[in-house]
Amino acid sequence: MKPNQAFSALDATIERLLDIHDEGTFIELAQTILDLAIRSKTTEIPRSLTKNRTEIERKSLRYGSYAKNKITEILQYYRLINLGDQ
Repeated sequence: MKPNQAFSALDATIERLLDIHDEGTFIELAQTILDLAIRSKTTEIPRSLTKNRTEIERKSLRYGSYAKNKITEILQYYRLINLGDQ
């Protein structure tokens, strides 16, 4: 997958995260988002992440610390939070 293809896939994948209703799938999709972010080779923040950040963070709390940590990794990749800000 080319970087521009990975970046293009991020918005739809992030939007899909909002529709997930089980912990395992939420975590897998969060990992996919992180993988796409890394493959995109840019820290340009996808519009859907900016738009839905609060809802995504809130939802991750329902699924426990591992889900929250996955979302934290994504936010750290985009420099939306620092390593010490958790």
